[in-house]
Amino acid sequence: VNRDLVFLCHRFFVPMLGWVASAEDQCFLAGSTWKITEGHFADGKEYTGTLTIAPFKLPATQVYHLRWDLDGDAGYMVGIGVRVGNKLMICRYKSDSPPPAGAGWGVVFYHHNATVLTPIWAGTQSTDPAEFPTFQVGSGWAIQRSQPDDKLGKLGGAYTVTYTYPAGGSDPSKVVWGTQTLQVTRKEKCKANGFALAWFPKSGTGPQDGEGVAHALSEGLAGTYAPVGVGTESVVLQIPVESGAVKFLSGPILSTKESGIGAEVLTRL
Repeated sequence: VNRDLVFLCHRFFVPMLGWVASAEDQCFLAGSTWKITEGHFADGKEYTGTLTIAPFKLPATQVYHLRWDLDGDAGYMVGIGVRVGNKLMICRYKSDSPPPAGAGWGVVFYHHNATVLTPIWAGTQSTDPAEFPTFQVGSGWAIQRSQPDDKLGKLGGAYTVTYTYPAGGSDPSKVVWGTQTLQVTRKEKCKANGFALAWFPKSGTGPQDGEGVAHALSEGLAGTYAPVGVGTESVVLQIPVESGAVKFLSGPILSTKESGIGAEVLTRL
């Protein structure tokens, strides 16, 4: 089964477990612009500029398109974000390293419960926001840790991923199914907070299907998915829990290509 096809068909699989904030709670993000008051990548390089957050034209409001326009000749970055509680979880890439045409990429959140991960996906096969797919709600994933690694805590190790999704066409009973292996290993120089993600065919004999990087949160893993070699960054912006308008966002940055931990602080314009 083609991993990109699986990713597209499962582009927004959100279990209805009450993790996502209400529409009223999230409306302040839609159509907002933020100044990057402090920013440095995982390799330590500093940057400034602006971030624009726009909602997708979707039946739900928790998924956002993000664009960072950086000062000087640093280019721009594009991302997809999903709000879960008081966190905005983001997958982004730099303008000089976009995903290949037709390849799936996006943000993933794995909610942790014992040895089971429950996923939220938000992804696309396009780099053009106007072509991003519509929102879908459903289920069809089972992610069970098959090879725990005690050195990596409760999240590290190998997981068996079983997926099903509608095959399309006129017969709704027809589904496509398959299995994969997800390897979760410690990200170098990120202490206990960063993990590298790698997806492989279940047989273990084929090439790696995809890669990402993830933050270890109390709720689970918040990270990225993209084809191997595409440099994605995982950003988790903390939304202050306070009355009135939110004026600041901040959070850490992890990269598939760079070691270390970056950070970003934003002020609303």
